[in-house]
Amino acid sequence: MTAAIIDLDAARLNGSRGRSLPPEWGEDIENCCAYAELLKAEHGHEQARIRFELLHDHGGYAWYDASNDIRSRVDANNLLWDACVALLVHVAGLPTQSRSEASRKRSTIGKLWLQPEDGSCPFTKMRAGCVADDHLFPPSLKLVKVKGKVRV
Repeated sequence: MTAAIIDLDAARLNGSRGRSLPPEWGEDIENCCAYAELLKAEHGHEQARIRFELLHDHGGYAWYDASNDIRSRVDANNLLWDACVALLVHVAGLPTQSRSEASRKRSTIGKLWLQPEDGSCPFTKMRAGCVADDHLFPPSLKLVKVKGKVRV
């Protein structure tokens, strides 16, 4: 159904203990972004499939009132989403060498997750990783806008 999920943080920890190494592309922004987009797509596909099956086969019941199969698929899909968010945090922390890489990083993470108002932990890390790339963009595209002498 879905591809095996690569947990880069766990792979990195295991590699430091001599077990397994992270994927060779684990520090490559383009590959990580492509993999994050794949996870997002798989999550969305499964979410839509579950929604359809609930409406078509189960009379529109909520997932928690559905069969054990549906509930376990929802749980697995939630884990897939958690892995996607963790990968996006990893992507945000990768240094960029060009405006193209920084743009790809921002577009993969998504504009709404880079807003300064949220303050929740994964979003703060994602924003901080992308703010570190602000020097590659003109003032109009920077995430941190300077008005007068106060940073917003």
